[in-house]
Amino acid sequence: MIGYVYVIGPERIAFSTDDVRYLAGDASFRRRTAFSNRNLVAGADGIAGPETFPFRRTIFTLRDHRPGDRAITLPLDPEMGRSQTSVRIDVGGRPIYAAFSFDRSESLVTATGGKWIADAHGGRFGSDAREAPILYGVARPIRSLTLDRPLMLGDLEIRSLAVRISDIGSSRGIAEGPAIEQDPTRSWSRAKASARFPTSASTSAWIRSVIARRSPTTSTREP
Repeated sequence: MIGYVYVIGPERIAFSTDDVRYLAGDASFRRRTAFSNRNLVAGADGIAGPETFPFRRTIFTLRDHRPGDRAITLPLDPEMGRSQTSVRIDVGGRPIYAAFSFDRSESLVTATGGKWIADAHGGRFGSDAREAPILYGVARPIRSLTLDRPLMLGDLEIRSLAVRISDIGSSRGIAEGPAIEQDPTRSWSRAKASARFPTSASTSAWIRSVIARRSPTTSTREP
């Protein structure tokens, strides 16, 4: 067993890991799995991303098909490993990695990532600080950032972000005040982005290694 502590602001969440054998259809495979006594996700026994599974192609159904839907293909980047398969975006020559999430309704970026994006796309703060969920049920202070020029995630345009203003890096230097007025006849697609910078969204909800809660209902099979 290997243990570690995940820190989110003042919160410290303890994990232990083990090498676990899983069955998916006719396939049997092993993955390093992290366990916690904390309830990490509602309605499921664990969290997994596409790199968790030993298949050439893994499909996650995010919601039922609707008229007008179109396919968008995003290349997965292995830079952060199996634990957080991601999509890479270059912002002013710096890499930011994005993952889709069901945990929040707005895009989220770290303080330093928000500063990079604001510098490259003309962003400014237009609200006071407020608490918002970050991960594993932990809420931290954020501010809303509006961009003058959209951040592109493939064909998707991201026009606004929630920026963490503490814990990871610094958001100092981001402009304050109302955003430049946009053409009201245009509509913009939004993506939920979670960005980390290299000093840490992908095509599923949370793209992480298998993370499960130790309980009688945890769906794991030991070898």
